[in-house]
Amino acid sequence: ENEGTPIEAAQYEAPTFDTDLAMAEPYTPDNSNGTDDYRCFVLDWPHQERKYITGFGVTPGEPSIVHHIIAFLAPPDSVAQAEANDAADPGPGYRCFGEPGIGATAWLGSWAPGGIDSKYPEGTGLEVQAGSKVIVQVHYNTLSAEPIPDVTSVRFETADVVGEEGNFILWANPLWLKGGMNLPAGMNDIVHNFTLDPTRFYGGNEMTFDSGGLHMHLLGTSAETWVTRQVGGEECLFDIPQREFYWQQGVRFLIARTGLAGDPLSRECHWDNSLDNQPVVAGVPLTPADRNWGDGSTDEMCLGVYYVTIR
Repeated sequence: ENEGTPIEAAQYEAPTFDTDLAMAEPYTPDNSNGTDDYRCFVLDWPHQERKYITGFGVTPGEPSIVHHIIAFLAPPDSVAQAEANDAADPGPGYRCFGEPGIGATAWLGSWAPGGIDSKYPEGTGLEVQAGSKVIVQVHYNTLSAEPIPDVTSVRFETADVVGEEGNFILWANPLWLKGGMNLPAGMNDIVHNFTLDPTRFYGGNEMTFDSGGLHMHLLGTSAETWVTRQVGGEECLFDIPQREFYWQQGVRFLIARTGLAGDPLSRECHWDNSLDNQPVVAGVPLTPADRNWGDGSTDEMCLGVYYVTIR
């Protein structure tokens, strides 16, 4: 709830799930090339008419090896590519580092350790056309546990009609993704920040932030996000002064925050890459090494995920 900061979390409202999708068969992570294995599983969407997703939940089959889960939409014109990717890779699913490799897609929901089921803001939802499929990307990490068979499932609350279509946007400094987020070995308070106007990338004249979350890995210690209004000064979206890895859930804002075109969104993140804050493997801390942005568990991130409506 981030007590002491301007944010207030809305009272939690559990989704009422009506659609459950699970991996068709168990998958055992492949750690022959390292401890991280990214696998995409193509799941049938059962509805024969347009639906809107209004809530999302995950049941990780084996939490000891599941680092994160993202549910992507494969719209009808991308289903053939998703099925081709699956057919070309032996075993359940297919390898997919980062995006699912089907062209343009959208997030339907995500989970990381500590995450909980989420209900999207009243009157909004994510459109899913008939004939679509759902691609569930599971990031397996065997840094601290041996590979074992996993069957992960996702579930959705759906509606036939909503008042307004929602969207997930992913927000980070584009330069970070190109190696511009260096975290030198041995330093205990590394800071990176940036400021950009999200409407430059996502369009619209008004963007309402209904909820938000922040994804960092094992070295992150604190983070803050705020919007600077052309009229009205700064307004905090969320502040995490003492971050722990297992605090990954998003926060539903009690009062939605609205930014207009020209109102930049800022982020500042802190990391500790000293010896005292290294991941422990087989009872021994890893040796500090220079880190940067990356999808691996020993890489780092400062990724904002926001549920928004754009007008």
